[in-house]
Amino acid sequence: MLVTAPSNLAVDHLALALYRAGEGVVRLGHPVRVMEELLPATLEYRLEKHADWRESRKLAREARNLRDKAERWTRDRPEPGEKKQAREDAWQAQQDARNLERQALRAILRDCPIVAATATGLDPAILEDRRFDLVVLDEAAQASEPVAWAPLSLGERVVLAGDPCQLPPTVLSDQAARLGLSVSLLERLMGQVAPEHQAMLGVQYRMDPAISLFPNYDSYGGKLADASSVTERVAPPWLEDPGGVWGQAPARLIDTAGAGWEDEAEEGGSSRSNPGEAGRLATEAKRLLESGLDPADMGVITPYAAQARLLRTLLEDERIEIDSVDGFQGREKEVILVSMVRSNQVGEIGFLSEKRRTHVAITRARRLLLIVGDSATLCVDPYFEQLFAHYLESGTARSVYELPDHAG
Repeated sequence: MLVTAPSNLAVDHLALALYRAGEGVVRLGHPVRVMEELLPATLEYRLEKHADWRESRKLAREARNLRDKAERWTRDRPEPGEKKQAREDAWQAQQDARNLERQALRAILRDCPIVAATATGLDPAILEDRRFDLVVLDEAAQASEPVAWAPLSLGERVVLAGDPCQLPPTVLSDQAARLGLSVSLLERLMGQVAPEHQAMLGVQYRMDPAISLFPNYDSYGGKLADASSVTERVAPPWLEDPGGVWGQAPARLIDTAGAGWEDEAEEGGSSRSNPGEAGRLATEAKRLLESGLDPADMGVITPYAAQARLLRTLLEDERIEIDSVDGFQGREKEVILVSMVRSNQVGEIGFLSEKRRTHVAITRARRLLLIVGDSATLCVDPYFEQLFAHYLESGTARSVYELPDHAG
């Protein structure tokens, strides 16, 4: 079996789950890009432990010594044919070393029934002409079609797993995107393959039901059920709001309309930030930490790199993960705080008009989701209009003016 995905992180999550379950998996790829816990499953680690590989290293060193010896004969005249013999011995030792390398490599791949690698990290020199009974491509909605075909062409049967409601493949060329490269193979096949060859995973195991409710009906037609493991969880102490504004609500929204916190262009860059909104989010984050939340369980998501940089300076805790939407795809945290940034007089929301970006941001939280944004700007888009309406109807939206510590 070959398990693969477009990114190293996604492959690591797959391989680590298999490794923890005791399955024979070998992770291809440079160890620097692999999770520390997964290092014993890497090809390099397994090779270093293999007797044939260790012997090949000895032969390789012997070959180098023989070559060096043949080149060093300058003062003492060698016996006739001795220099040639040294070169031939060096060549033979090098060939024997390479044969042992290949032998060790084949033995490891033979003994490990599962190979894990990124879709673009499948080295033909390692796999040779190997064919797989099954190829699984995870995060398939993020893989451009050429990237998908690289691993899929190696298998007799293939399974594509992914969520077309999340971010599409990253395509830097506008022309290539217009010509269809931003449409994944998964999306294209969903419109062509018979229903019996498609399956929707209808149970979610991450989000509190209050968090999953909006994305469920907006993106999945209400077909997504909540697993008992999320419906029966006991509320943690830090979920209780001591100020009485939220109670224990797991899904919260702060509307900054009218606060005058406008987004601004980054000096010397193309990104944007919103200092007022960043300050409000930092206040909420610190309150949660003071209530006992482990900083490692908190994630802060924002669509703009400049806002992420600003938030890092305000929170000053490296244990809190602060990143872009793209950086959080496929990830999750106990608590997610989202800063939408966009707030202006003309209703300009930029690439937030791609609703899949917000969909990813609001589906990363397990226990608590807090969104901070300006309804007056964002609700020019129908998606955000529905999002704000949902939180108002559920009673968990608050104007920033309703917060007791707002100084406006």
